[in-house]
Amino acid sequence: DMDEALELGKKDLIKLVNSRKLVLLVDLDHTIIHTTNEHVNLENKEVFHYELNHRNVWYHTKFRPKCMHFLEEMSKIYELHIVT
Repeated sequence: DMDEALELGKKDLIKLVNSRKLVLLVDLDHTIIHTTNEHVNLENKEVFHYELNHRNVWYHTKFRPKCMHFLEEMSKIYELHIVT
């Protein structure tokens, strides 16, 4: 309901002001991670391999280079919101 959304927004704003942080929106796909359903070597340890809904379609996800370092450093300065 609209009143609840406004109340949550107000609480978020107060939290941000008190923590003295801005919000940084980070795109998930092709920024933080890259996912494909094309063939990927299953022995590659940097890639997470998984099947959704047992439909015999495999997905392969890899974190972008240095993304964990980026997220750790940015979280010190910003409140991170990851979107897709």
